[in-house]
Amino acid sequence: MAAERQLISKKCLSITKQCLKPFVETDVIDEEEYKTMIYQLTRKDKSDDDVPARLISRKECAERLCVSVRQVDRLADNGLLTRVKLGRKCIRFNQQQIIDIIEGVIQ
Repeated sequence: MAAERQLISKKCLSITKQCLKPFVETDVIDEEEYKTMIYQLTRKDKSDDDVPARLISRKECAERLCVSVRQVDRLADNGLLTRVKLGRKCIRFNQQQIIDIIEGVIQ
């Protein structure tokens, strides 16, 4: 059975809602459009189970976790993230591991 995954973390969703609320209140974005945006961010994605493991950069990792690049380095230093070295200066992280952290699988 395919595991369900939320596309963004709860913290990022909360920040997004706070940013969009003034636009809804001033009718720049109508209520239906707002609800559609939030639904698209919170929907469960079942399609990526068939995709092979993907490596992502430090910057992309930081964006997905809503932290700084330096915090990503700290997480790797503490053993919560596993670095994949592709050369002297090329460091990547496993996308699935990031998704598991967001979902709370790894604590």
